[in-house]
Amino acid sequence: MGNIESSLPGEPMFGGSETQSQSGEILPPTQSSSSKYSKNVSPVENCVDYNHGNTKQIAEMNKCHEEYVRILAYDRWRNVVISGGGDGKIRCWNAQTFDPVGIDIQTTSVRSLVVLDRQIISGHPDGKVRCWVTCHTAFEMDKGPMWRLAQEIDFLKEAVYALIHIPSPLKGNHGTLIVGAEKIVTFSAECGAWEVRHSVSAEVLCMCVCGNGLIASGNMDRQVYVWDRQEWMVKKKLKGHDRSVWDVKYIEKQPGFAKLCSASADNTIRVWNADPNSENCWQCERVLEGHNSWVVSLSFGPNCLFSASNDGCVKVWSLADEFDCTETYEEYDFCEIYAALAYGCNKRTRLVYAGAGRSITCLEG
Repeated sequence: MGNIESSLPGEPMFGGSETQSQSGEILPPTQSSSSKYSKNVSPVENCVDYNHGNTKQIAEMNKCHEEYVRILAYDRWRNVVISGGGDGKIRCWNAQTFDPVGIDIQTTSVRSLVVLDRQIISGHPDGKVRCWVTCHTAFEMDKGPMWRLAQEIDFLKEAVYALIHIPSPLKGNHGTLIVGAEKIVTFSAECGAWEVRHSVSAEVLCMCVCGNGLIASGNMDRQVYVWDRQEWMVKKKLKGHDRSVWDVKYIEKQPGFAKLCSASADNTIRVWNADPNSENCWQCERVLEGHNSWVVSLSFGPNCLFSASNDGCVKVWSLADEFDCTETYEEYDFCEIYAALAYGCNKRTRLVYAGAGRSITCLEG
């Protein structure tokens, strides 16, 4: 993939350094007990529609990281929002009150996160993937999640921008971990630790799970790839973006409504028909314009798409009105925004976003 920081002027600058390797056995997955806040927190699809006309600010944490905030993730098992930053910290925030919980994980600059029932898995600029396991007993004592490094995967050379996890229906099976960097690598953990199962060359910046056993990836070559995850063969290449693709998200709301959205450094979002029963499947239906710089993060609410951009704005696009832009939130001093996340709380949709300003903002609509 090469050195993105030096070879592509204008790409977000995310630095990092190496750390000493550690290894250990991954704990088997279990059902975690709920925290005292969990009854009010839920997946966003269980919420009422996001109402931008009735939005209130829940929290704005200034300088919550020492450097930019690169990634946000929602942990439905412990009911926390997780942030990863350029300062090498992974921090947990109570998803209802937004108070910090637990003890910060100190590692190197964080590019990507994925959450499992007893693990946080982080991707880093030096190509390393680190697996952190939690002690639920500490969390039940209201001390917050306590994490320890259980495994470090040193298999890739380039920055790990993409991590996704596909659960297994089999009890005691971790499922499949898929890592995207200068190649796509799949891992399984049948014997405790994650082990490589397959790899395929692809310069990947983002990935998401689609329907019908498919994976979508956004790539450095300006295209979106649709993969059959069983054979890891390219089913379709979606062309149209003029620059690299930094995020992809899939939504299926009802029969006949399946969309794949891709965000690009060309300042646009493309909406692709992902309905396998449509004769127009994988055709671009709309190009969403309005951002003035790279669009780098997407997240779906129950009735809308949120997009975050280096122009310092988060935009809300209505699913009901052919993806019309219905609201724009501007970051103070127009600091670049690198991450947007939607989740549910008290049956309302919450939008969280963060970026170069080192702050995290939470809105409820």
